[in-house]
Amino acid sequence: TGNRGYFRSVTSVDTGKFGDFSVKLSYAMAEKDGNVTNSAHNNSPGETESDAARVALRWTPTESFTADYVYDYSKRRSNPSLFQITKVRDLHAYMGGAITQQAAAYASRDRKSKLSFHISSDNNTSSDIDAHSLTLEWALDNVTFKSITAYRDWESEGNGSSSNEFGSFLADGATVL
Repeated sequence: TGNRGYFRSVTSVDTGKFGDFSVKLSYAMAEKDGNVTNSAHNNSPGETESDAARVALRWTPTESFTADYVYDYSKRRSNPSLFQITKVRDLHAYMGGAITQQAAAYASRDRKSKLSFHISSDNNTSSDIDAHSLTLEWALDNVTFKSITAYRDWESEGNGSSSNEFGSFLADGATVL
């Protein structure tokens, strides 16, 4: 456990060899609270959760033949961090219009734990990965044959549009005079 709700755990079990087989199981998880609470969407920018697992099987029926199968899985959910405005120059606030004036009103050199910032969605992102691989190796006197086969299914979503949108401040009547 660490700062801002940070927690990480990694567990691995290696069975060693039993007969012609060996197995290694691994699991990792991590989570971290967000940097601030966004009152516009009731979420926490900077928040992250991830889980990952891996199973590795090895079969060695002879000294010259090895088969390795690996399955791995990963699931990650996050909400990208927002940045806090610390200063807007007076001339920029004057010439930039209402949104720049609102940004100037929100600007603070002190760290804020709550911001009212609006983006067109909740800005959550996710990534899910399922992967399989099979490696077969057959060693003869002067030559080794090897087959490497793999398949990966990756799904990724980004609900937010922070890459092409700057967002806007919510007018509350008190931030702009």
